[in-house]
Amino acid sequence: MKSAGLSKKERLSGKGSFDELFKKGKVRKNTWLVVRSFPNQLSFSRLGVAVSKKKVRKANRRNRFKRLIREAYRLNKKQLPKGLDIIVNLKKTDGLTLATISESLKKLLYVK
Repeated sequence: MKSAGLSKKERLSGKGSFDELFKKGKVRKNTWLVVRSFPNQLSFSRLGVAVSKKKVRKANRRNRFKRLIREAYRLNKKQLPKGLDIIVNLKKTDGLTLATISESLKKLLYVK
């Protein structure tokens, strides 16, 4: 597994995985993001990104925010805790940048 990349097994996929995390996951929020996390039995964390059509109507903007969230996770994954399944949702899009997403992820997942 590449340490700098985001491999396929580091991505959370499948409706069952998302549904379970939405039900059982611990929720933390700030101005821009909602992060749900739940421990998995793996030596690495997995990331899922959900951006709703209600929040961001245009598909190209939704995809842009998803790419920003995945990139922020990828850049900070060595600092983030291991062994978690994580879903990131958008709460607000005004003024959202890669730097604000990175800081939000660190704070919401208790990284110092």
